[in-house]
Amino acid sequence: MNFSKENLFDRWAKKYDRDVFESDHKNEYPFAGYSKVLSFIWDRVNPKNDAKILDLGVGTGVLSSMLYEAGSSITALDCSPNMLTAAKEKMPDATFIQWDFSNGLPERLLEQAGNYDYVISTYALHHLNEEKQIEILLSLATLLKPQGTVFIGDISFEKRVNLETCRKHYQSLWDDEEFYLVAEEIINVLSHVYECTYDQISYCAGVFTLKPLLLPLKPS
Repeated sequence: MNFSKENLFDRWAKKYDRDVFESDHKNEYPFAGYSKVLSFIWDRVNPKNDAKILDLGVGTGVLSSMLYEAGSSITALDCSPNMLTAAKEKMPDATFIQWDFSNGLPERLLEQAGNYDYVISTYALHHLNEEKQIEILLSLATLLKPQGTVFIGDISFEKRVNLETCRKHYQSLWDDEEFYLVAEEIINVLSHVYECTYDQISYCAGVFTLKPLLLPLKPS
């Protein structure tokens, strides 16, 4: 049997929302703080009628569907056909792209430089290794409009020591094949491209806010 990432998420799609919210309700790793992470991003996104939003790893569309209903134009990307089907039921007029962004961004997105007011990604980036995470985050800067913002909500920690504390506490549940973001490390690598801030939402979740730096024009 082929247990690719696409197939695993397809198998999980029908009960994904239930599992996530149950973990959040019990304040258990890995989804403690999930609802607060989504609310944090919602409060900072302006879902005006002409807002263009790209959701990387849309899953079942929990957050994007709320922004969609408020009038935003959504482009949703995910590797799982079943996840995209669930999201499409909530957002029938959104644009959907089946793509595994561990392979980078699809060409059709790279051709849309300066197109998006916001790029959002919730609980998706930790499936990539650290090198791929940085590669994706850097590539997103070109997709944003001049005042655009990237919001990354995910399993994450302010410092490496906080991650290790959580790992020890949840040793029996810990997934060593996932790569959780550490704010002080991510911000250090991205600081030449973005103004970066990090808000810790729960003991194992937080939100990165990335605003591209307005670099001075080179003299002609």
